[in-house]
Amino acid sequence: MRRWRRGIAAVLILVLAVFVALPGAQGQFWVLVNGALNYTGSVTVTSGPLTQTGNGLAAISTDGLVLQNLTDATAGVPVQQSPRLRLRSNVWNTTSAATNTNDWILESVPVSAATPSGLLKIGSSLNGGAYTYPLQIGSTLGLGIAPDGSNFILGSTSAVGNPRIDIANTSAANSSRVGFIGRSDTAQGVFDIFSSGFVSGPMTGISYANLVWLSSVNAGTFLIGPLVGASTPIVFTTNSLPRWKIDATGHFIGGLDNSYDIGASGATRPRTGYFGTSVVQGGLLNLATTSTDGDVLQNTTAATGGTPVQISPRIRWGGTAYDTAASQTVDFFAENLPATAATPTGTWRLGYSLNGATATYPMTVSSIGNVVFGANIQTGTGSVLLANTSEVRWGGGAGALLTSTANGLFNLTNNARNAGFGLDALTDAVLKVRTRAQSAYATVDALAYQTSGVPGVGFALSHANPANQTGNGTATLKMNGLGAAGAPCTITPTSTGRVVFTITGDLTNSVILDGVTYKLVYGTGGAPANAAAATGTVISATRTAAVSTAAQQQGFSVTASVTGLSLVATWFDLQIADVTGGTASVLNIDCTAHEI
Repeated sequence: MRRWRRGIAAVLILVLAVFVALPGAQGQFWVLVNGALNYTGSVTVTSGPLTQTGNGLAAISTDGLVLQNLTDATAGVPVQQSPRLRLRSNVWNTTSAATNTNDWILESVPVSAATPSGLLKIGSSLNGGAYTYPLQIGSTLGLGIAPDGSNFILGSTSAVGNPRIDIANTSAANSSRVGFIGRSDTAQGVFDIFSSGFVSGPMTGISYANLVWLSSVNAGTFLIGPLVGASTPIVFTTNSLPRWKIDATGHFIGGLDNSYDIGASGATRPRTGYFGTSVVQGGLLNLATTSTDGDVLQNTTAATGGTPVQISPRIRWGGTAYDTAASQTVDFFAENLPATAATPTGTWRLGYSLNGATATYPMTVSSIGNVVFGANIQTGTGSVLLANTSEVRWGGGAGALLTSTANGLFNLTNNARNAGFGLDALTDAVLKVRTRAQSAYATVDALAYQTSGVPGVGFALSHANPANQTGNGTATLKMNGLGAAGAPCTITPTSTGRVVFTITGDLTNSVILDGVTYKLVYGTGGAPANAAAATGTVISATRTAAVSTAAQQQGFSVTASVTGLSLVATWFDLQIADVTGGTASVLNIDCTAHEI
């Protein structure tokens, strides 16, 4: 009974002490359940330590302080995480010149799954800000840092060396894992990579060649090499020979000049190399005039009947250009395209692509000697072939311009294309000088023309003897109709557009002592008929000839020249009228026109 009374007294004293020490807990209740003292609200200690002592535990894991959430998880709320243990301190912020709270928390966050797991998360918050979690420990091996015997150990746990870091299983029977050990047998302070199994020791020999993996564990930099500021190179060796080296300035160089290859012709070749500025091949090679491979881009896959062509890899030059809205890639490349045949041939192609579009080939060179510009590929040997849309420019692109718009048609113009002439070679042995539009003849301006030593050959010339036309019985000038007669008076200039017109014949009038008034005219288009109203361009003075008898005929001749005529069909004619009466007529006509 005395022992029972002493127990009751101790409990009452503890309850009183809690109420005195924890004034914030007033109104709450401590409950003794199965030997543990449970409290249903928050506990705040304003001074002094809060100490829980559990004696006589030996090696039995036993709860001392329990922070628990007893709410059952459900399908709707699949996780009920624990309350957290929070450690609060205060720190002076030199930026804001104010005190800040600094909190660290420790909490358990379950993970719902077919087999649930959990994370023990250590978080930090400054001045009430959102918590970040610099450390998480997972209940399964792959989620974080696990204890010794699972995934992580730091320190010496074997006879291999001291100190050491083991990664993965540390059992002595497992010799296939990897660790790092500080070597104590040298004064160099180096680290060896070794099998973390206690038996195997430091890693040497080909049997461990595939066990070493080095990588960065985060987004930072993984460093391999001497200490920062040291000028020691990194040397890669095999068979005790220095094969490759990264020198103190960062250059990757061979251990011996012109001795070792990067990659090989077999299945272990590197795939792609990226270089910032240039690739320089060669040196003191002493080639003289011997053609020797420098860079080789090859496809060694054998062609077959099913795949008769294996094109070469290409060399590509890539740049970018702004199209006023976005950056566009501009690529040129060169490649070798074989052609299957009884005797195979090949074509070297210079290709172009804008912003990854389908390539075009502005230039190709065939193995039979054809150089082709553009897409209009023709057959032949030793030719320079241009597409119909191609241009030949002189003066660095600022001089004259030669183009071909169609078969047999050429244009030679200034760089702006607004002055020049065309050449028409569609008719055999005839060269026609045309306008730039190839729609009419152009003017040829030259001091003289000569063909086979005969001056003047090549100018237009015409002559006709039209029948006598009906006369005009009025004093109003009317067309005689010589340009529309059965043997018309016409000419088509071919070169200069400078033409001399001449009409000769006899004048007569049906009334004695009356006469004939006449003028020389020309025109283009449809020639006017006999007795049509006066038309055309007048090129002579107005002339009058008197006739003394009705049967008398007065001979006449009228000549005039014109310049600047278009190189099209041109008619010429007389406008005639009587003087005072009778019918005026022109008889026995000769009409001649020649270009000069």
